[in-house]
Amino acid sequence: MGSTFSAAALAELVGGRLIGDPDRLVSGARPPEEAEASDLTFALDPPARRLLEGTRAGVAVTPQIWPLDHLTQIVVENPRLAMARLLGHMFPQPIALPPVGIDPAAVVHPSALIDSTATVAALVYVGPQARIGAGTYLYPGVYVGSGVVVGSNCLIYPNVVLMDGVCLGDRVIVHAGSVLGSDGYGFVPTPEGHLKVPQVGTVVVGDDVELGANVAIDRATMGFTCIGTGTKIDNLVHIGHNDQVGRHCLIVSQVGLAGSVKVGDRTVIAGQAGVANQTTIGADCLVLARSGVTKDLPDHSKVSGFPAQEHKQELRQQAARSNLPQIFEQLRQLQQRVQQLEKEMGRL
Repeated sequence: MGSTFSAAALAELVGGRLIGDPDRLVSGARPPEEAEASDLTFALDPPARRLLEGTRAGVAVTPQIWPLDHLTQIVVENPRLAMARLLGHMFPQPIALPPVGIDPAAVVHPSALIDSTATVAALVYVGPQARIGAGTYLYPGVYVGSGVVVGSNCLIYPNVVLMDGVCLGDRVIVHAGSVLGSDGYGFVPTPEGHLKVPQVGTVVVGDDVELGANVAIDRATMGFTCIGTGTKIDNLVHIGHNDQVGRHCLIVSQVGLAGSVKVGDRTVIAGQAGVANQTTIGADCLVLARSGVTKDLPDHSKVSGFPAQEHKQELRQQAARSNLPQIFEQLRQLQQRVQQLEKEMGRL
């Protein structure tokens, strides 16, 4: 059985106001519609109140006090932030780690440097001159190429590939199946076909970065492809060669950045957006889902559509396009009236 937590202790952890039984105990966390008496649940915004009216949860985190006598409330200003802190406290991640040390089934080159507190699981390969920092975990099937540097307290999940020369900072998380340092997409057309441009740069990832599953980050043609400190990248994202992604950015699933793209600090790029080659996106921008960015964007831009443009302008154009069938019908009727008038004038 897992650990139990009192409502009072959880409220104290997030600085919340406790309404109800301070001794109510919970051991799990579920959405309101699935929760049982032993569960903590969350209402992240006022409309979620209706979900709590029928919940069987024991404790709920809420954005304001609601007349819900059947459950204990922890009232906080930012329920989403409280959720992140409470889940991290109740369910430390990862749940199970391989034992510290080098598994006999791992292959480690004699010149590689593995910190004594690091873990190299079965079927991991660590190449020549690679360095693995303190407290880092390499899960089964990880490939670490020649000269790779992995910082301290990193989590590298199964079947991640770190190609030669890739450098990761501290506390980096890379989820299963991601590939860092594969060749950039560079070819020169010739009469004989496409000549490959050697990709001799590498990839540098800053501290506290998290990369989702099956992320692909190409090495630079020359120099570095860089991911800034604190940036979080979702599953199935492609980062092209020589891209420079700033600090604390959010890049959502299925985004594709072409080569030599620059993304400013704290910018958010939503799902399935695409960014053209050699484009610069400023700091604190929001690129909405399925946008196609084809030109530079200044700081604080909010864009959508293809080609991406200022979001309000895109909404106006969408509204206008939705009226086109009606406009065409009105135009057809006007043409018929003009033709009828011309016939009548011709008979005068």
